[in-house]
Amino acid sequence: MELDFNYVSERVHDRVKEILDEILGTDATGIYTTESTQSQESEYPEYYSTLSYDADGNLNGFGHYIDDTSEYSLYGGASRLTIIPENEDFIIKVPLTDICGTKITLRRPADEKDKVEGSPDYEEMDIWKEYYYDDYMEEVNEYEDIPWEEYSSQFCMLKKRNSDYNLMDTENALVEEGVEGGCEKISEVLLPNFFWGNYNEIPVYVQRKAKLTMDHAYFIFREEKEEPKNAERIMRMRQLSQAAGNFPDSFIYALIHAYGEDTTYEILNTIDYLNIDDMHDGNFGFAEDNLPVIFDYAGYDDSYVWEEQ
Repeated sequence: MELDFNYVSERVHDRVKEILDEILGTDATGIYTTESTQSQESEYPEYYSTLSYDADGNLNGFGHYIDDTSEYSLYGGASRLTIIPENEDFIIKVPLTDICGTKITLRRPADEKDKVEGSPDYEEMDIWKEYYYDDYMEEVNEYEDIPWEEYSSQFCMLKKRNSDYNLMDTENALVEEGVEGGCEKISEVLLPNFFWGNYNEIPVYVQRKAKLTMDHAYFIFREEKEEPKNAERIMRMRQLSQAAGNFPDSFIYALIHAYGEDTTYEILNTIDYLNIDDMHDGNFGFAEDNLPVIFDYAGYDDSYVWEEQ
């Protein structure tokens, strides 16, 4: 089975360009966020102040303000920005460029018992100021004989994204591995990311939009999944596959309803084989015709994704 992750129709290509021009602005240099606002979901007005830092820490990463009546929603995570157009059948996914933050340099007199000849009279430690900075310092000083004191602070890049790491490419590689392993239907359940191109050197991807996330889909197959014969089928999947533990009954039944028990078992085993286990309500849901889909499945490796500045 040949997979093409570079195909985007002309209509979608042109529409994505219009959306990026409006949201990012034609002079956008990247997607920037702050350490303390990662993993928060929000409509655009709140995100305007946190996803608009440029590389110098200036609030101008976006082209211009979009008000409450916008037809777009923005969702930021630890590694990407997702733009969801209200009236389209696709979403836009863009990797973060940098995380910005306030660097705090702490200074205290060196502990005399640990000093050696020629060593500095002061110790210094850099941390990054977040919302819980005061709680952090209280905890640190509680276990230290010599308390740290704030010495200086400056706004700067906290971490820079490793250019070799891109979660959309990672997800596509998982789809390929699953198909090559013999489970072709995995490419229908794990939604691929199609490379749109670079917008001012910012890589941009489009993905099929899920009709509903699990947050809003508990009514789907609500009655069918509770019928005795279907409840037995769901239980059988849970007994046969460890990956079934990542999903609620409605999602398991949707797989069985769409693909049958044998293929569902194959799909779940492939998910387990690919080590896809960071599953929660915001990562999977249903496409049209109530087909079960997973749209966020790469996981996150902080030690590899970001390089300290």
